[in-house]
Amino acid sequence: MSLILASGSKIRHKILTDAKIQFECLVGESDEPGPNPGEGAEDYVCRAAEAKALGAWEAHNKSRDLSKSMIIGCDQVVRFRGEILRKVTEAKDAIERLMAFGEEDHELVNGMAVVENGVVTVRRNEIVRLKCRVLSREQIETYVNREKPFSSVACYFLEGEGIKLIERFEGNFFTALGLPLLAVTDLLVERQIPLY
Repeated sequence: MSLILASGSKIRHKILTDAKIQFECLVGESDEPGPNPGEGAEDYVCRAAEAKALGAWEAHNKSRDLSKSMIIGCDQVVRFRGEILRKVTEAKDAIERLMAFGEEDHELVNGMAVVENGVVTVRRNEIVRLKCRVLSREQIETYVNREKPFSSVACYFLEGEGIKLIERFEGNFFTALGLPLLAVTDLLVERQIPLY
């Protein structure tokens, strides 16, 4: 059985590559769905992860045999003050978000789905709770302008300088980066895919 990652995320690729886990990247063609009214973060990220994994299956299964593949889709949002936050594209919005994160905890809610033979066989989520440091606007502006963390829903890169923003961290670091690596490794063991 082969492992397929339904994601173009550089950090997800790096996590698997650094762990020496063999995988292939295949992405679908559909847009990522938005949250439905009243939908909780846990349900939404799992639904979005499913859409990515199923999208990869649908886009590539006709041209090749994916019957012995395990396709993994992941998605992540920030939950803050009870609201689901999505990515921002402007520096001013990232700065305001990081200033607010200094006031109280926020959560990274990660969803993972696995598709095998066109069927979702695994659906799970993990939550990481974080608290940002209270820093001056000037320091946060310097960080945002230097690292430009707009591809991160939390507006920081934990694998880079963004780690200096964090005062408290509760949960799995790989999950916070966007890929629950220990859960992926468990799946490989369950499917009797050699780790070494």
